[in-house]
Amino acid sequence: MKVIYRCKRKGCGLIRRIDYPLARGNRRFRVDARRGEVGAGSDYTCVCGGYARGFEIVAVVSSHVCDARCMNAFGPDCECSCGGANHGAGFDVEYTEGGEVLPDRQTLFAF
Repeated sequence: MKVIYRCKRKGCGLIRRIDYPLARGNRRFRVDARRGEVGAGSDYTCVCGGYARGFEIVAVVSSHVCDARCMNAFGPDCECSCGGANHGAGFDVEYTEGGEVLPDRQTLFAF
């Protein structure tokens, strides 16, 4: 399950796409080196301290060819041939033992 988060704090607007690849029952989660299991949810605290609302990516597969509009989308709806796999991929966040690693183009906006 992939979730797109967008910071609501005025002047920030940082966007993240986080993948929760693991499942136990109906619970989706990822493993964080510092915090252990982190479940998917609608809340996320941005690096600026603001609140970010999360939306699960909902995909409708169509014949529309996936392009930059899909890769850089920050809304939850995907209507192209990728079936949501590439939706918002330009905002992917990687995790290391030290925490989050922002995509290069977003580090300019991080506080």
